[in-house]
Amino acid sequence: STLPTIPLLFVLWPKAVSSVSGIERGYLCEDHRVAFERVFTVPQEAALLTCHLVNKHLFDVVNTTYNVTWYDLRTGLQITGEEDHTVVKGESLWFLNSTVEHQGKYLCVVRTPESCYKQAVVLKVSQPNPRECGRPQTALQLLKSSVNDNLVCPLNDYAARVTSYSIQWYKGCELLQEGPKFAFIGNKLTLLIRDVSHTDAGLYTCRMTFVLGGVISEAAETIECMISEAFECKPDMIEPTNEDIKVTPGSRFMKRCRVFIPVGRADHLVTALWVFNDSFVSQDTSDLPDLWLLPTGLFLTALALLFTAAVFLYRVFQVEITLAFRTHCPYFYESTDGDGKLYDAYVAYPRFQGDSSSEAVEIFALKTLPQVLEGNFGYRLFILGRDSLPGQAVVDVVEETLCLCRRLLLLTGVEWMERQVGMHQALLEGSLKVALLEMEEVSDPSSLPEPVRLLRERQGAVEAWQKRKRWSCQRGVEKKHTLEEPLTLYTLPTRFWREVRYHMPVRGKAKPHSKRNVLLNV
Repeated sequence: STLPTIPLLFVLWPKAVSSVSGIERGYLCEDHRVAFERVFTVPQEAALLTCHLVNKHLFDVVNTTYNVTWYDLRTGLQITGEEDHTVVKGESLWFLNSTVEHQGKYLCVVRTPESCYKQAVVLKVSQPNPRECGRPQTALQLLKSSVNDNLVCPLNDYAARVTSYSIQWYKGCELLQEGPKFAFIGNKLTLLIRDVSHTDAGLYTCRMTFVLGGVISEAAETIECMISEAFECKPDMIEPTNEDIKVTPGSRFMKRCRVFIPVGRADHLVTALWVFNDSFVSQDTSDLPDLWLLPTGLFLTALALLFTAAVFLYRVFQVEITLAFRTHCPYFYESTDGDGKLYDAYVAYPRFQGDSSSEAVEIFALKTLPQVLEGNFGYRLFILGRDSLPGQAVVDVVEETLCLCRRLLLLTGVEWMERQVGMHQALLEGSLKVALLEMEEVSDPSSLPEPVRLLRERQGAVEAWQKRKRWSCQRGVEKKHTLEEPLTLYTLPTRFWREVRYHMPVRGKAKPHSKRNVLLNV
């Protein structure tokens, strides 16, 4: 009985050694650690793991030959696709019939003739709630009230990697049909909801059925739909309102026009005109005596110049004026004591990935930034990697800590951080004020994630790489910081630190809900 087992040992031993030696060679690769974005699924559904190391920022994907290998970090064995209901296709790893045993970390190794890279991807398999029809994890999407708006199915990556598929939409447990209220767009990847109202809020699930490797599989994602109010800017006439006024012929008459304009979130151009007998009343004052024209014209001209100068000075020195007012008039601002927040700001920055730029930004976030904001101005910051406990899940730390912070400071550069679920939700909801600190020049803003790109377009960014322009009688070249120079307190311009303080929470002394807070909010 001993002899038949000897050939079996000689057959299995080389394969095991090959797999173990392959993952050991992977440890010599450039380590990109664990991908921040987790993959969630439920038992008996498909899960797609994508290797994000195949991108132009690491090597020339078009002109360089490369191969992608997947390993199970729990066993150290290579995943070849020969396992049951498992498919390896390009940089994708598919589990067509997920089980709880599939949950864990999987290592993606990308090898080129000159280099090697590796990164771990986390798969989480959760049991669904038997009393609910949706998935345990949800993706937040906002719809505007009183208009037609869209929900986008988060299964775009699945649809792009299979030849054919079908999608069904559910609200709760009810299957949605196309009709006056709902319509499907783009192979049903987009759900159009007409005349959105508050009753349309809830949980929507898009379920995809597809065939891959001869196996019929399903995948689903649940969207938490929230409705945002639409702002109507309809003027409300205060006076006059259908009045009958009697005056003596030849006497002086004056009537004031008052209109309430609900501007909402935007500024609007407002013009008030009088109509008499279906004709506009002329504003021409040429019939007034010359004695009054000259003084009135000079007064209005001087007033316009003063107003223009005040607006110009405020636009140029807005940051300095605001900081001075906060310092000398703290009782106009509400105190943050008792608001339930533990930190003034959450500092998010791209983690060091082996290049000098991300290393400089990480040193700035861990040393220079707290030295100034905490040491000089008394702010309390939460910095991942400094204040988080070892062994904590990064996703849980981000989601829990953002609820305890008053601001979110995003440090960006050419190499943007990986997508973070908690931050992506905070950017979409607008529940947390965000300040964008651009540590180096971003020549291609389209490479940034869409929420960050939209935030940059809407409110701009605090640029650490560029000094503020000043008037000078001499010709010069505007100086820009490069990350070859250390981002220290002394190399950054004072204007940068003033703008950072401008975006930080105000240290007010007024009691909560004080009426004085209505006077000014800058």
